[in-house]
Amino acid sequence: MPLQRVQIHLYALSQDGTSKGISFHGRTDREGNYRFEKIPAGTYKLTDNNVLTPKWRLKVEVKPGENTPIDLGPENSLKMRDDFPKPS
Repeated sequence: MPLQRVQIHLYALSQDGTSKGISFHGRTDREGNYRFEKIPAGTYKLTDNNVLTPKWRLKVEVKPGENTPIDLGPENSLKMRDDFPKPS
């Protein structure tokens, strides 16, 4: 089942992993596809929710001049992978 109309967020991170205060937002289409364009190279946190519990929380490296395809599915969801675990 495609992720229809799900909001996706990219948050720029500094080298120490803290927020740079720069973010990009988009939404999946009816087929579950999404695209961010003209994103500066760097490290980002990709998530589908910025308030409630997200389904994804992934660290993404964007390299200059390259596309960085990321399929969101059960295999990289929080149940299987969390690149930003909450401290206990």
